[in-house]
Amino acid sequence: RDDSGHLISSTSELVLAGYAKNHEIVRKLLQHREYATRLKMFGPEYLKWVHPITGRIHGQLFPFTGAGRYAMRAPNLLQLPRDKAYRKCFSAKPGRKLVIADYSQVELRGMAQLSKDAALISAYKEGRDVHKQTAEVVTGVKLDTVSKERAKELRQLAKAVNFGLIYSLGAAKFVLYAQASYGVTVTQKEAERIIEKYFQTYKGVKAWQESVFKHVKPTGVTYTALGRRRYLDPRMNHGSFLNTPDQGSCADGLKITLPLLMNVLDTKYAGRAEFVLAVHDEIILEADDDPELLRELLHDLEQCMVAG
Repeated sequence: RDDSGHLISSTSELVLAGYAKNHEIVRKLLQHREYATRLKMFGPEYLKWVHPITGRIHGQLFPFTGAGRYAMRAPNLLQLPRDKAYRKCFSAKPGRKLVIADYSQVELRGMAQLSKDAALISAYKEGRDVHKQTAEVVTGVKLDTVSKERAKELRQLAKAVNFGLIYSLGAAKFVLYAQASYGVTVTQKEAERIIEKYFQTYKGVKAWQESVFKHVKPTGVTYTALGRRRYLDPRMNHGSFLNTPDQGSCADGLKITLPLLMNVLDTKYAGRAEFVLAVHDEIILEADDDPELLRELLHDLEQCMVAG
């Protein structure tokens, strides 16, 4: 039963996440489920994917799913936990280094472009930390006035807010999203207040979302910036009509970048640097551990990403 004595209808994550803020036992249960899922997906059984000849993992990559991002299976290397302990399990060959670059906050920047939101655009033009700005907007706390640990927690909340609300998550789904994706616990009432404060500041984002639902959704067709179309059922009240123009456009940009990069790797580096994986907005290469080569490779990687 909950605090009011009512029977809890379900022990699903969506229901329990609403109680995690005020009940340690619920937080521990959700944490246990997360650990159990990670053990099942990334525990000893994961070693079966290591190829007996190469000693590497070779997943199956699919170029177009949903909004247009890559998808992967057998195994899915695109959804490894953010925890450093998991990431450290993957390393370059002896004598080589992993070279990693990503598009910083690419979907937020895409939303700034799509919505013409004044608060987002000014933050990026002036080089401000958008997550810090959002944290202060939705909590009313100046991050410079609290401890580093507290500021880190609030910034983590802001990431959930920024990446969840641009695709119009409601309060109930935001509670689950924040818990599952960022380890942040909020109640549904807190989520409702957060959403209200967010859209009081980012009015352009709200106006763009309303315009999409009013003018684009009824047609059942949505487009990326390059004109790639996606057909959706207009009867469904889902965020794909918002997701495709932003996330889909970012995915298109990555797919333009990769052929440019592959050409540079083949013609200029000839085995001294190789492509490993593209994880949505991140590109991972492996290269010989030569300082001069690594500097040049980073420069070429950046140039390809900018050109794409």
